[in-house]
Amino acid sequence: MYLQELREKAGKAVADARAIKDAADNEKRAMTSEEETRFDKFMADYDETWTKIQAAEKTEARSKRLEVAGRNIEERKGRQTQPEDPADVRGRRAGDTGDVVIEYGGAELRFARGTATERRCKSEYLEDFRQALRGAEARTLQSSIDVNGGYLVTPEVMIEGILKELDDEVHIRRLSRKVPVPGATSVGIRTRTSKASTFRRGSELSDSTDDTALKFGKKVLTPTYVTGSILVSRDLMRSANYDPMQIIREELARDAGELEEREFLTGNGAGEPMGLFTASADGISTARDVDTGNTQTEIRWDGLMEAHDSLKARYQAVAQWMFHRTTVTKLRKQKDGNGQYLWQPSTRDGVPSTILGKPYIASEWVPSTFTAGQYVGIIGDFSHYVISDALEFELLVLDQTKARQNLIEVVVRRKYDAMPDLAEAFARVKLAA
Repeated sequence: MYLQELREKAGKAVADARAIKDAADNEKRAMTSEEETRFDKFMADYDETWTKIQAAEKTEARSKRLEVAGRNIEERKGRQTQPEDPADVRGRRAGDTGDVVIEYGGAELRFARGTATERRCKSEYLEDFRQALRGAEARTLQSSIDVNGGYLVTPEVMIEGILKELDDEVHIRRLSRKVPVPGATSVGIRTRTSKASTFRRGSELSDSTDDTALKFGKKVLTPTYVTGSILVSRDLMRSANYDPMQIIREELARDAGELEEREFLTGNGAGEPMGLFTASADGISTARDVDTGNTQTEIRWDGLMEAHDSLKARYQAVAQWMFHRTTVTKLRKQKDGNGQYLWQPSTRDGVPSTILGKPYIASEWVPSTFTAGQYVGIIGDFSHYVISDALEFELLVLDQTKARQNLIEVVVRRKYDAMPDLAEAFARVKLAA
């Protein structure tokens, strides 16, 4: 019910926003500033609700996985035989002898009242024994307590968590193709720069013509280092009522994620990755820029269609748009030649909202300056962006280097490079010059 209510709320926000835009269009006028403000408010409500829907869907999926795991455990336990619990036995007076008779397992056991044997059969004794066992279990080796084994856990245990957070923060790394370079300083990517062209019509005895057109080239990825460090007080590490390392991990993940996203989108290729929005023969050349149909200050429906259709069918099948969030806001107000909105909200679980029927990604590092000749978006198959990781993540906790200042130094180091490996898999959306 909760998810359904959220979806209905999101749908109503979109309907209310579009009612404002449609009213202005029907009157053949632009929206007033007040209408613009109301439109943006409804769409902000939609974005907030959609974020809640995605969070609820993830929670629901996790709950289902736990439920399935629980069923699997139960199914694999097999038939369990539970012995009678001595805590359930009953003691009674045995005549005037002062003895206690215990009924257990169908037999009668007789003990003198007040003896140690009789006390061990009481439920209070058994519960104390169980508590003692639980306490012993808590004192066994475990990574969450330093003195009980936590010091045996190497820093690399934290690396996986950082990488997971990193993948969640950026888009290109999640969509790209990864190529490791163990034992090498660079990675060569073979490219075909010119197709073979040899087949000709001929007669039964005609000789074939040797091909001279087929040519190959190579693109090279050369990973370089990025580094960072954070200082933390020893007192803070000792006395904080939360885990300072968790805060450090989150901050390092954010910082590294922002650097990566910027470089993957706008890096110049000189000692850093070649970005998708950097015009270069080594990445995506200007031949893949599409400005037809756009004005100097605005993306138009015709322009988006030109960019989409410039991709071959193979790439169109898996293509996604990428825009800055402010550009998405502009596109939500636009319609195609048939009066249909370019942006369509999602109405089903697991199905993203679309622009011209294709899913889109909003990234803060996509260019969004709406002046003549500027890039404002891209569409393509992002698996043709290649990331080469020579060192995924190295984390060092140095507790001696700053000891005189009562500080611990946390140092991180990565080594990677990245670039588009096939320009024809992308089309950049550009404003008219």
